[in-house]
Amino acid sequence: AWFAHSSPSSRFSWAHVFHGKVNGQQLTGTFGDIPLQYDRFSGKITCEIGSNQNTMTMVDTHNSVFCGRTWIRRSVVVTPSDRPNLRHFKRSNDLEISGFWQSDSGLSYYIRVYGDHVMWFAHHSTWSVANVGFGSRDNQKWNVQYVDLVLSSRCRYSGTISVALGQDGNLTVTPLRGPYGCRILRRQ
Repeated sequence: AWFAHSSPSSRFSWAHVFHGKVNGQQLTGTFGDIPLQYDRFSGKITCEIGSNQNTMTMVDTHNSVFCGRTWIRRSVVVTPSDRPNLRHFKRSNDLEISGFWQSDSGLSYYIRVYGDHVMWFAHHSTWSVANVGFGSRDNQKWNVQYVDLVLSSRCRYSGTISVALGQDGNLTVTPLRGPYGCRILRRQ
């Protein structure tokens, strides 16, 4: 899993999350732009992982709109100078639970719904923890797989949660597998 965003000097304005699986030297998965920048694209991509595990090259966009062809690992952890200044970018086509949410444990969630799928990036203001989530609709709730991102040498968890929109307009989080640090998300 990863979170990535365009640089301020970029011609394009995007921020996305990715979740996929490694098969040999190939990484295939789904990406989706989240409500941090203007663009709202999603799709499937396949990358070839370099033999030294320090590079990736795009080999198939599966007809998706995706910026970038080659990546080089910069670091194993995110340093304070690499931490982006994030701000919600609202668009009229941000429907359902898409938008900016704050959890009862202090994390900021940038959530985007694509049809029957949901994706998010969440982080604490101290950058002590961050995760990405990918899920699908199951009747009136979302079943979401989450993965903590590499920010430091602290704990890294993954698991599955259920997320439901309550009558009060809040999202209720129920852990299904693995630990998860919040139970309520409030729209901001």
